[in-house]
Amino acid sequence: MTRRMLPLTLLLATFAALSAGAFGWRRAHRATHTHRALLLDPVVEEGITSFEAQSLGSLLMDALETRAGMAVTPLPRLPEPYQPEGGLLLLRTRVARRGADLSLTLEWAELGPGHDGAWHVTAPPPGAPDAAIETALDALPLEPTPADPALLPHDPGRFWELLKADGAVYSNVDLDSALALTQRLAAEEPRCAAIQASMAHLDTLRILQDPQPLDGHVDLALAAADRALALLPGYPRALRFASRLLSDQGRQDEALNRLREGLRLHHRSLNLLLALDYATRTAGLLDIALGARERMAALWTGAPVAPPVGFTYLYAGHPDAFEASLQTPPGLRPDGFTAFNLGYAALIRGRREDAARRFQDAEQDAATEGHFRALAKIFRFQIEGRTADARQALDVLDRSRMGLQVPDGEFTFTMAEAAAFLGEEGLAMDLAQRAFSQGFVCASWYRASPFMAALQPLPRWQSILQHVDDRRGRLAALHRPKDFGL
Repeated sequence: MTRRMLPLTLLLATFAALSAGAFGWRRAHRATHTHRALLLDPVVEEGITSFEAQSLGSLLMDALETRAGMAVTPLPRLPEPYQPEGGLLLLRTRVARRGADLSLTLEWAELGPGHDGAWHVTAPPPGAPDAAIETALDALPLEPTPADPALLPHDPGRFWELLKADGAVYSNVDLDSALALTQRLAAEEPRCAAIQASMAHLDTLRILQDPQPLDGHVDLALAAADRALALLPGYPRALRFASRLLSDQGRQDEALNRLREGLRLHHRSLNLLLALDYATRTAGLLDIALGARERMAALWTGAPVAPPVGFTYLYAGHPDAFEASLQTPPGLRPDGFTAFNLGYAALIRGRREDAARRFQDAEQDAATEGHFRALAKIFRFQIEGRTADARQALDVLDRSRMGLQVPDGEFTFTMAEAAAFLGEEGLAMDLAQRAFSQGFVCASWYRASPFMAALQPLPRWQSILQHVDDRRGRLAALHRPKDFGL
């Protein structure tokens, strides 16, 4: 494959085609030969918030994955300098709300061998949201399958309400009201897969964060994801939420069976490959997880930015690749979740001052899930020598997570590492045993984590490792990379 530099100045040059010209070009040229796309966050013009625009971007990604078989890389903005490798379709939208109508201007360019990178623009008049999205897709050099009536809301008012509700996913604010809104929308338009997927996502976020018991909500979230999948078989976004819920309950076998079928239908879906990476790394099946990461890297179009959150690399003994997966595009500030992981990576590599700075950045990002902000503070307190404060904060965090129905075993293991970092070996083993019961059975990391080095010879730790090895072994006997096309 060839590599070409694409300066931002070229990408912002005069557009090669406008509106009707883009339609004519498509009729003459038909489908591109690439199956990879880079989808930039929508540019907001008026009548819509940035969070709602991100939700609209996820719906566009849904359509490209399910109807055109595309591998879609979502990025906030174009890296500079941009270094695409191989052919790809670059997409950018400008969005505005005009009453109940959607104004959707689509700007796109084909990059790679045989293409000049010229921009094309489709700017149809505002219209009903589902029709506007269909018009935009029709302008692209693709051969999408016919519009599936189950994907988007048909009523314009409900479309805008869905964007409002789903926008809470990105702001992480008032999830209860957003969930109630999606429940009403689902009652009014029960055959809309995107509404069901949003309901599953919002309920999953609440389950993972809310310390108050949410009895029955795991089943409700799974049921919503399943309804979305019944309406749109293999729907990547819904399947990703379902597999996350199953994995965080230690039900990786069921999650992997579902993902195998989903990847058969949508084998280029980055949503599904990310879900496979998560399910297999938490199950300790690093051969499959590394295969998923390798396939993601081949389909990814965001270079020099790497595919996100490569914990698999860390668990497999590649800390440089893990840290590289956390880098954000130049000029953008990492979000709180990324800042936490950058701090964690820096601490593992012995860069304590850098780690403390990153953890403080995570604490200050209000859109980041509260338990990550709390754990960032614990690590920072200990780095600063405030052990008593760190222990108190860890105790508060531990008690706050007792009532969670899906507590995320991988996060619980990171809490165990924090306890070991504080010198609390007994608590570290208690938390690690809880992580095992919550489904985190990555045996290699139980052994290789530098935080857990002092625990390795202890008889109780050896007993925990035996249980981890047994469960991981049972899963390894059932699943192989070839089962997922890797």
